[in-house]
Amino acid sequence: MKLNTEKLCVLMAQNKLTLSAMVEKAKISRSTMWQILNRKRKPNLETVGKIAAALDVSPADIIEK
Repeated sequence: MKLNTEKLCVLMAQNKLTLSAMVEKAKISRSTMWQILNRKRKPNLETVGKIAAALDVSPADIIEK
């Protein structure tokens, strides 16, 4: 599953979340989030759910179509 990393970055900026704040809020590791943002890793459904919840959006909003 691929995430729309551009939209993800925009949402993080709108919520004023740094990488550190984002991983703390989503309860995922910093390296995992960095790899997702840099398209080095495809997240599983659980991770997508955690990221979406941290950004207060639906998982469908951040999945690349």
